[in-house]
Amino acid sequence: MREDSTGEVLTITNNGQENHLVKMAFLELRKYRETSKDKVRKPWLEFFGNKPFTQQPERAISQADQLLDYKSWSEEDRKMFSEQRRREEQAMLAQDYALEQAEEKGLERGLERGRAEGIEQGIEKGLEQGLERGKVEGSLSMLLNLVHQGLLTSEVASQQLGMTVAEFEVLLKDHHK
Repeated sequence: MREDSTGEVLTITNNGQENHLVKMAFLELRKYRETSKDKVRKPWLEFFGNKPFTQQPERAISQADQLLDYKSWSEEDRKMFSEQRRREEQAMLAQDYALEQAEEKGLERGLERGRAEGIEQGIEKGLEQGLERGKVEGSLSMLLNLVHQGLLTSEVASQQLGMTVAEFEVLLKDHHK
């Protein structure tokens, strides 16, 4: 455990020996057996497992159990606990809100970028298609004019355009109306 502002490790001195203020132990409560004969550990396992005591617990366990009993708390303790809980809930709500806002902003940026890239690609594709169409229409117009002037036959022009003579003749009629 560390001090909040300095980060210094908190210790306690006992008989000239410095020890950490808090030690952790992990209890595997699933492995706890109701029939355990260990009179020292059994009350602690019952306490942490929130089970009824099968024997009279020692003083430390009784005090810990009493501290967890909300009904035995003083009004000041209850207010302090409620205030702490309210702060934690507000912090969680603020964190949830910040996350939600960040997600929305990320989605907006993604959509904007997607639109911009889509527009850019659309313009490029449109230009390509427009140029291609312009080339085709220019070639068609030139071939139609050459056939109309008698400088080229419909067979050669239709072959250049990759269509049948009949299809070309229809275009030739529409072109000179």
